[in-house]
Amino acid sequence: MKQWDQVKDIFIQPLFLMCDFDGTLTPIVETPEEATLSLEMRERLSSLTRYCPVGIVSGRALDNLRSKVQLENVYYSGNHGYEISGPEIDFVKEEAKTYADVMSEICATMSEKLEDVEGVKVENKKYTASFHYREVREEEVSKVKDLVKSVLSKYKGEEGKEISINQGKKVIEVSPPNDWDKGDAVTLFREVANFEKSFPIYIGDDVTDEHAFFRLQDTGVGILVSEEERETGAHYRLNDFEEVGIFFDKLLELFENL
Repeated sequence: MKQWDQVKDIFIQPLFLMCDFDGTLTPIVETPEEATLSLEMRERLSSLTRYCPVGIVSGRALDNLRSKVQLENVYYSGNHGYEISGPEIDFVKEEAKTYADVMSEICATMSEKLEDVEGVKVENKKYTASFHYREVREEEVSKVKDLVKSVLSKYKGEEGKEISINQGKKVIEVSPPNDWDKGDAVTLFREVANFEKSFPIYIGDDVTDEHAFFRLQDTGVGILVSEEERETGAHYRLNDFEEVGIFFDKLLELFENL
């Protein structure tokens, strides 16, 4: 963040620091299982919790996210906000519970339909599902997308609403049909964790993070993690997860000198 000296005073107030996981706290890797939080980044997050609450927002299932981060004093928002946990918090959104069996059925059907497509990964996250195609041959990507749409067209929620489909980085995210996005996840996260009065900062790298950036445009700070300049609702940009680490170091230095 080249403008640090000009903007650092923004962060001298009660904060709620929220971050995406993949591509923000870790580099993007071939498969979700390979993503590893470095010891240095884990120590930074732990140190930051001494000065402000830290929340991690991810499409990963909650248990998977916690196993990757391995910090007890952090707040977690998994499954795009449908699951939230942290100090004295254990929350699952009611709408998500009613679709757990549907998600399981969708994943079973998709596993069968996609068994001949090499490199695809079907991930059942209980309340949502992900279909990863980072390792799929380029000529078969359209087949994966078409099959997902075809299967999901057969599922209807309450009042005939269709199952929600969101496109991420080489992944198709599927969730209950209730017009839910990361902007809603961030709002609910702040409510459940009781940090609505704290100044929110959200850091993310994916197109799905844009909903959070736009939600916080007038009330907080959004920071995009991307080497490419692109149209965004974020206020600032960092090139990669390494610059996220440098930003954390600057925050820690600022806090320690207050």
